[in-house]
Amino acid sequence: MRLARLAAHPGLTRPRVCGTIAAVAGGGSKRGYNATLANRLRAFFLERGLLIRPLGSVVYRLPPYCIGSEELRRACSAIEEAAATLR
Repeated sequence: MRLARLAAHPGLTRPRVCGTIAAVAGGGSKRGYNATLANRLRAFFLERGLLIRPLGSVVYRLPPYCIGSEELRRACSAIEEAAATLR
């Protein structure tokens, strides 16, 4: 995942990776599991045909092992796009 690019984004914090799991926290005034940003992020990803479900203000990406490089690139691009447009 282009974690270094996400880490440099001003609207994102706490990028981390553990094995194939990557996570990044969204900005905003309300953070945590009950953040209102979660519903907007969920809708944003679904509109793009991606099943990325944020937990509160945190976006986790846990791709299946059979994911192709183009699908992975698309998911990473959507996370970057969400950070740029949803604040």
